[in-house]
Amino acid sequence: MSSKTVNQKAWWLVLPVVVLVGFNAIVPLMVVVNYSVQETFGNNRFFFEGVKWFEEVVHSPRFYARAAAPAAVHRDRAADRGAARRWRSPSRCRAGAPGPPRAWC
Repeated sequence: MSSKTVNQKAWWLVLPVVVLVGFNAIVPLMVVVNYSVQETFGNNRFFFEGVKWFEEVVHSPRFYARAAAPAAVHRDRAADRGAARRWRSPSRCRAGAPGPPRAWC
């Protein structure tokens, strides 16, 4: 056995760091929760909406249709990316050609 005295006072030096990290984690979380129950129409004016949006999502058949078929969603997105590449082809981007706006080329 060791005759060395166990001293745990160094943990008091860690406490301020734990408090600061906890504060920096809790405050943004509170802000996100606050924004999730409010609606804004711009100009920094907020209106309390409560859980109305969450209820709409939970009762939406569209939400459950998408949640039940995540592979189909991925397949649709991949097809959309392919369509975007085809729109950027050089033959479609020449002046006067019908198709996407010039900014897409």
